[in-house]
Amino acid sequence: ASFANCTGGRVEEYEQELTDARADAITEMMNKAKKIGANALVGVKIDVESIGGDDSGVMLMVIASGTAVVIEE
Repeated sequence: ASFANCTGGRVEEYEQELTDARADAITEMMNKAKKIGANALVGVKIDVESIGGDDSGVMLMVIASGTAVVIEE
């Protein structure tokens, strides 16, 4: 995914923020799954929402969800 400003150019700062937030959300979900004994995640979904938009700016919220499972070898 990429973001474009009003002139159609890419906004690399937002792209990097979104990439970092997505990685953090997935890492947090993986860590929580490990704590309950899971060794895999299935049905992973990433949602991105924007909050705000007034003079204070826009905050991006990234949500990762999925099902923690144990896969036997």
